[in-house]
Amino acid sequence: MKKNKIIIILTSLIIFSLQPILMAKYYAVIDAGSTNSGLYLFDIYGNDKEVKFKTIPLKKNHRPPGLAHVLPEEMETYFLPLIESLRAGIPEGLKESDIDLYLLATGDMRAVSPFTQEKIFHVIKKYLVKNTKLNVKCAETMPEEMEGVFDWICINTLTEKLGSDSNYGVIDIGGATIQVAYAVDNLSEKNTKEVKIGDYTYFVHSRSYLGIGNDQTREQFLDNPDCIPKNLALVTTTGNGNFAACLKAVKSFLISVHNVESIPPDILKKTKFVGFAYFSYLIDSPPFLLGKEASINEIKSKAEAFAKLSWEEMVAKWPNDKYLHAYYLGSALTIDLLEILGFSPDTKITTERLYAGIGDSWAIGAAVYFYYGNKLDETLLN
Repeated sequence: MKKNKIIIILTSLIIFSLQPILMAKYYAVIDAGSTNSGLYLFDIYGNDKEVKFKTIPLKKNHRPPGLAHVLPEEMETYFLPLIESLRAGIPEGLKESDIDLYLLATGDMRAVSPFTQEKIFHVIKKYLVKNTKLNVKCAETMPEEMEGVFDWICINTLTEKLGSDSNYGVIDIGGATIQVAYAVDNLSEKNTKEVKIGDYTYFVHSRSYLGIGNDQTREQFLDNPDCIPKNLALVTTTGNGNFAACLKAVKSFLISVHNVESIPPDILKKTKFVGFAYFSYLIDSPPFLLGKEASINEIKSKAEAFAKLSWEEMVAKWPNDKYLHAYYLGSALTIDLLEILGFSPDTKITTERLYAGIGDSWAIGAAVYFYYGNKLDETLLN
């Protein structure tokens, strides 16, 4: 009887010793976007075969406006509430010095001159090093294609697709930029980044289109009455609600001015895509209510019905929606973008909101990327 017990105990010890150990590390990521800066804290734990993460909740961890609109002498005041939010959320037993901090700017900061950027980031680094014990790894504007790469890592980590035969692609409609990212077979594709996660190596094709995010595209069409709801009076013009004409104008803008390229048919055939940011907001908004996935045809049907309403009718129907003015042009942008990318009219695109915990989007992907020793200064092929 004793022999049996010893054998069982020894067998259990051997099995346990063969289980891969998940090594934990903590990352704070500041997403310095176009409209605000958000600070996120993650516990990343993984090995050569798998990676998992836990988002540690923080309160009041967003700070408007976007970094590009903050003067260098205002940076200390600007970042103090974010640092206080982080300190209040650090789990018991974890020290500030155990956390690696990455501040990565996107969107509007890319339009700021290199000299001004250098001045801003110098002030930020000096403040963080002097006033915190965090391991400040970087504070800079990230290469534009990396936002899509981080989005890709995020969704495929969350859905446990890393290491599988299939993975998700990403369409991220931000305020200033649009990101499109998906896996390809090798580095021969332009704008492709090699990403190593444990034993797996991926080649992520990522395109970033600056100037055609939802906010900046709407600004481009403020004097075009076709792209403004009927009877909505702006400074230079009043909308006429001609949605068909707006679709035509926006599509020309995306193709002729910003050279948006289609996704190869073989990629579209084998890859399911997830829509981030404004795609999610639009199709789940009160005038659309399409839920967690939608096709071009479904979005267009809702958009055309919405566009037939006058501005007065829109306000009467959705009086408390502060984004009501944005859906008209935003839906035209979304429809045109998906058509140019090559999606068939009935193909369903899932929203990020279907996947619990993805609200921190590319920041999760960034933390996983750095966890496995990938470097930001490795440039994409052109």
